[in-house]
Amino acid sequence: MKKLVLLLILCFAFLDVMGQKDTVYSIDLTPYVGTWVYENQDTVFTIKWQIAKDTVCNRRGEIRHVSDRLVGGYSLEVNGVKTDDYIKELPTGLSILSKKYATPKSNVYLSTSYRAFNKSYLQNFEGKFTRILFYDQRKKHNNGDGFFAGGMELLAPDKLHWWLEDEKKVQIQQDVWEPLVGYSVPTNAVMRKVE
Repeated sequence: MKKLVLLLILCFAFLDVMGQKDTVYSIDLTPYVGTWVYENQDTVFTIKWQIAKDTVCNRRGEIRHVSDRLVGGYSLEVNGVKTDDYIKELPTGLSILSKKYATPKSNVYLSTSYRAFNKSYLQNFEGKFTRILFYDQRKKHNNGDGFFAGGMELLAPDKLHWWLEDEKKVQIQQDVWEPLVGYSVPTNAVMRKVE
């Protein structure tokens, strides 16, 4: 009988631990929200960010944690002609479990977040995102599945530095070996906030 009681106690303890939610800490993303523009001679590159809730579930569909994520789109105009226009109505809720989060199917062409499972890790954040998931709709990197191509850094409340990594470096980091095709948008730009 003692063994049965001990076994039941261990089972309930295990189930209780498995059902716990993660504690997630994230930074305030509101300074990044809005429309950012880069203009250089005949080129106008625009990105737009908004905040969406990112819900992560376990295999049983139970919510592990909810955190904020930046999602957005981009457009490119060259010589007065809009060659790319992927600033669309964006979702307000995402779900990693459904695999429909942060994809062009949801009008998401750019996505990034900064979250930590230990509050002390937030002190390392200096306004720089080093992993932006980018779906280049013209170049279709990684068979159109996009990849973590670059980053951005807030230089001032109205100034943002955007960059895309050298494509060969991205391929090595992510073990993606598609042919090098370049990017359809500027790879290094200081953008100003317009709204």
